[in-house]
Amino acid sequence: MAGRLVGIRFNREKPEAAGLVEELKAFLESRGYAWSLDPDPDDHPFLVLVVGGDGTILQAARRYAPRGIPLLGINLGHVGFLTELEAGECLERLPDYLEGPRREDRRLMLWAGQGEREGIALNDVVITRAPYTRLLTFTVSQDGQEIMRFRADGLVVATPTGSTAYSRAAGGPVVHPEVEAFVLTPLASYSFHVRPTVIPAEGTLEVRVEEKARDVRFTLDGQIPYPLEEGQPLRIRKSPVEALFWRSPSWSFYRRLREKGRWDGGES
Repeated sequence: MAGRLVGIRFNREKPEAAGLVEELKAFLESRGYAWSLDPDPDDHPFLVLVVGGDGTILQAARRYAPRGIPLLGINLGHVGFLTELEAGECLERLPDYLEGPRREDRRLMLWAGQGEREGIALNDVVITRAPYTRLLTFTVSQDGQEIMRFRADGLVVATPTGSTAYSRAAGGPVVHPEVEAFVLTPLASYSFHVRPTVIPAEGTLEVRVEEKARDVRFTLDGQIPYPLEEGQPLRIRKSPVEALFWRSPSWSFYRRLREKGRWDGGES
């Protein structure tokens, strides 16, 4: 494996990240690996170490998933649901992943677009008015079949990965990442009969906002906002791109829920 390129992407807003990155560089060099900070996907690193929290993971997934480059997350955040290693153990455990055996964890991503505004997301696309000044009326359909019509502050369309994030906080269900589905979660719905709904990740989902679209936007992974144009549907579908993570062979989604999602009876 000598000379193989390992990328390192880290959250520069976390003071403790810089020191850990220096340790990772020295570790990789001692093992004969080349390293690069934020490498271009066209450089084809065989792995990218992502140092930070879930927000840093989401950024890295959108950047490297189109090239099929695996990510290994090292947690410096508050929760780190998507990360694999904690900062204090990463140098000790990293050889297990570099030299194997390891497990591949592939995650569905979604594509959302309206006209020339488009992109992919690992967690979700959220449609809201900014700031919240009045309710919006949504009509959601899939391949021409209307699913629901409701009034609410907004709508979250989440992947199974995103079902443990904003969608869950808004009352949506947790969906196992091996289930190919989208979760539709209204935000503060005025329509009491409308509840979070799980639908197959098939065909094309269309979301229409009936009010004038001034100040209405759709946001990818809570990080990339686009204004929503009036009179045109926002189209959402399963992306041909999957995010790829390296996991321990013993990794378990249910154990992660217990440890990170407080499904062990602990306080949130």
